[in-house]
Amino acid sequence: QEYNYLHLNTWKNYIVWDKYQKDYLIKYLKKYEKIIISGNIDFYSHDPFINSDNSKYVALFDVTPFRDFYYLSLCDPNDFYKFENISKFLIDVVNICNELNIKVYHKPKKIYQKNDDQVFYISNKRYLKLLENLNKYSNYKSLPPSTSPNDLIKAASLVISIPYTSTSVIAKIKNINTIFYDPTNFLDHKIQTSHGVKLINNYESLKNYIINTFKI
Repeated sequence: QEYNYLHLNTWKNYIVWDKYQKDYLIKYLKKYEKIIISGNIDFYSHDPFINSDNSKYVALFDVTPFRDFYYLSLCDPNDFYKFENISKFLIDVVNICNELNIKVYHKPKKIYQKNDDQVFYISNKRYLKLLENLNKYSNYKSLPPSTSPNDLIKAASLVISIPYTSTSVIAKIKNINTIFYDPTNFLDHKIQTSHGVKLINNYESLKNYIINTFKI
């Protein structure tokens, strides 16, 4: 059984991205007047992304893992976004694309360093080292976290996101080919959770999907 506080809301009108969000609100709200489906809402400006050579590429989106102390302090058993899982997510995609000679643009989320204000949320050092190592691949490029996800998505041949983040939902709304990739084979595929985006949960299926997408 799911517990939330939506039944306490008293707003009359709601704006949502898609029908999955609308159905979710309808399930729990006690009363409302209108629920408007608007598509994704970009709340703030980003640095533009320009695909200068018009090449085909994979747009890759993960979640930046924090240092281990942060997860331990939460006493939360749900640590799906820990370094080990994010590392396998990135390495699997980059290795496949390197083998198939496909360009990968990776946009990390916000990265916190020691000199940032949010010291408690310092990014995992092993993750930062991993990005340095991946940048040695000629087909891989790590973009600044401030890069516009919308720009990166709209020109991509394929968008791959760690489940269940919003970037693949944005891609689906824009009719861009997109998947979620679960490198752990742990998550269940629930349409409501994935917003109808395909979930792939093993390496060979991921490779075959990429091959079919790029017609290799």
